[in-house]
Amino acid sequence: MGPVREARVLVDALTENIAVLDRAGVLIDVSADAYGHGVVRVAEAARTVGVRSFFVATADDALRTASLVPDADLVVGRVAEGRRDEIAAAGIAVSSERAGERVERDSVYGFDGRASAAMSLRSRVLATKAIRAGDGVSYGYTYRAPRDGRTALVGIGYGDGVHRHAGNTAFVLLDGAMLPVVGRVAMNVFVVFLGDRRVDDGADVVLFGDERSGEPPLTRWAAALGVQPASVTAGIGARVERTVR
Repeated sequence: MGPVREARVLVDALTENIAVLDRAGVLIDVSADAYGHGVVRVAEAARTVGVRSFFVATADDALRTASLVPDADLVVGRVAEGRRDEIAAAGIAVSSERAGERVERDSVYGFDGRASAAMSLRSRVLATKAIRAGDGVSYGYTYRAPRDGRTALVGIGYGDGVHRHAGNTAFVLLDGAMLPVVGRVAMNVFVVFLGDRRVDDGADVVLFGDERSGEPPLTRWAAALGVQPASVTAGIGARVERTVR
């Protein structure tokens, strides 16, 4: 059985997404630790298809990235005048000095809904229980069961970056079906209404992932929450174990 909280970085998808880009003058955006995918992993994937130039938005991010990927051709966005010497000493260029280059982000990580998603966010069922029609779920009882059935407690919550708006709006893949997240998302867990289904403790729950494998798309999850896909992956917390597939 795998981790209770897992963000799988899909390296093959990353590599394929970068490989199909027009790579002339391209800068891969690796801001915010490559939006939660891991800047080292993304840099390695890019290098396998001949891309060695990267973009970050801030000076602090640029210095951190330069320390992790010291041989990268790194470009930073706007830099305060007082930090230009520090940035130059680290061998980092400023975007205003690099005319004719373009930054690629959404097509690299699958944020655009056309390229394959480069991450799958997953958890596991901790426990299930019976529920009667009209019973409330989670604190505040913002959801009441429409009929008798069962619920599953899933081991990931807003403390791990699952947006609290997921309650009563989003769906997850569990037992081969898209099932609703119900009630308020708690710090460590959320609840899924199973209907008449019976699932085992430890069953895999997929919030979003690789559409090619039948997993729900990141763009659908983000749309249900009313946020951008980049904010979803960048916001995944440190308690979530990163694995590579």
